[in-house]
Amino acid sequence: QLARQIVNTIVEVYMDEHARLHRTSGSEEFFRQQTSQAQNQLVKAKQELRDRKNEAGVESIEAHRNLLSLKKSDIAQQQLTNEGELAASLAKLQVLKDSVNVLDKEVLASRTNGLPNAAADGMRQQLYELEIRERELRERYSDSHPYITEVRQQVAALREQFATEETSRSSSMYALNVNRQTLELDLMIEEARRAGLEATADALKQQQTELLAELKELNSFAITIEDLEQQIALLEEDYRSHAQKLEVA
Repeated sequence: QLARQIVNTIVEVYMDEHARLHRTSGSEEFFRQQTSQAQNQLVKAKQELRDRKNEAGVESIEAHRNLLSLKKSDIAQQQLTNEGELAASLAKLQVLKDSVNVLDKEVLASRTNGLPNAAADGMRQQLYELEIRERELRERYSDSHPYITEVRQQVAALREQFATEETSRSSSMYALNVNRQTLELDLMIEEARRAGLEATADALKQQQTELLAELKELNSFAITIEDLEQQIALLEEDYRSHAQKLEVA
């Protein structure tokens, strides 16, 4: 019993001395503080990374970059298609304008010949009355009488005028040129289409500008995220190192 008690005492003293010689005083408390500090810094860094991602509405930088790249390609394809359609529209507009310019606004719709000439008929009636008047005067007066002379002059003048008047006339009717109207309508439609294509081109250009700005912002944001992720990795390593040292202490 005494020997066993002596041995136990020696072992206890040895363990105390061994611990005293291999352990720095206050190291456990020091590593406990360092581990707690590293843990707090790691939690704050992870929270900041989460807040930055929520602020930008981005879950994955690479996935969002791929999405923007697809949008960029789609806009480029739409611009190419729109440019081709706009060029075709401008060419068609020029053809339509040239076609409209060579056509008359009005065309002859119908012509009617042999219509009675009211002026000629009136002159004929007047001439007939003057001739009757002349015969009546010749029965009453001599040929040299002023009345007969005056009537003869009137008859001669009226006959001369009647000889130049056509006994019948022709009537022509004009109507709007249907072909020109059709081309003008096509021209108006194509003008509206051209305006739409130009508006689409402006909208696509605006989208492209906004997309490039978003890509630039994403690249800048990616640098911040990468810095935070590297910081988190360092803090995790630091935390694990202090936790191990605390455990040893």
